[in-house]
Amino acid sequence: MLAIETATPVCSVAILDGNEVLAELTRHSYQRHNELLALSVNQILSTANLQMSDISSIALSIGPGSFTGLRVGLSFAKGLSLALNAPIVPIKSLNALAHSIAEEAIDTAPTICPLITARKGEAFGKLIKFEDDKLVTILTTFCGDVDFILNLLKKQNVIVGGPGADLLFEERKDKLANSTIYIENYNSSAASVGRLAQNSTTTVSTAQSSRDIEPMYLKEFTVTPRKSS
Repeated sequence: MLAIETATPVCSVAILDGNEVLAELTRHSYQRHNELLALSVNQILSTANLQMSDISSIALSIGPGSFTGLRVGLSFAKGLSLALNAPIVPIKSLNALAHSIAEEAIDTAPTICPLITARKGEAFGKLIKFEDDKLVTILTTFCGDVDFILNLLKKQNVIVGGPGADLLFEERKDKLANSTIYIENYNSSAASVGRLAQNSTTTVSTAQSSRDIEPMYLKEFTVTPRKSS
C-alpha cells in the first residue's frame, strides 16, 4: 500500500505491507507539494526495492487541511489509481494526525485534540480517543479561533498538537489549562494514514469510481461564528 499525506505543511509518503512500514519519507513542503510528491514516492519505492506497478492500493489523507496540498495529493492518487487500477482508501486528516500523536504519547492522556490550520487565525479540530486500537470520536469536527479552542480544552484532560496548535498557541501557551499537554511542532505522517487505512471499511473499490472522491472542505464542518466587533 502507498500512503499519502499532503493536508498539512509536510509532504509525507509511506509504503506499507499490512501495518509494517517498509519505507517512509516526510519533508516540510512549504507549499511545494506538487514538486515533492512524485519525487518522494519514487524515492521510497527505490528504498523498498519496489516498482510503481507493485502498488496494490492507495491510502489518502483527504482533509481538512491545505487547499493546495489536498488537491495535489488527490490528483496524484487519482492518476495512479487509474494507471494501476488500484483502489483508494480515503482517510480523514484529523484522524491521521490523532493517530500520529497517539503513537507518540498515548499513555499521557486519554483524549487527543488534533488541530490543523484553517484560515484567518482559526484551526480545524476534533476530540478523539483510542480504545483497543480503535478510534472513537468524542467531539466531531469543528473550526474555531484560539479563544474557542482554549475554552473547549480547559474542560478536558487532553493532548493537543498539530500545525493548527502551533499557529494558535505560539503566544498563548500560558493560557492552556494545567490538564492540557501541548506537543509542539507535530505533524501527521503517511504511516498513520496507511495504518488507519488497513482497518478502514471505506474503500473506493475501483479506479473508475475513484474519480468521484473529493477533498473535505468547509462544507463538511461545523464552523464557529466570528465574534462581532
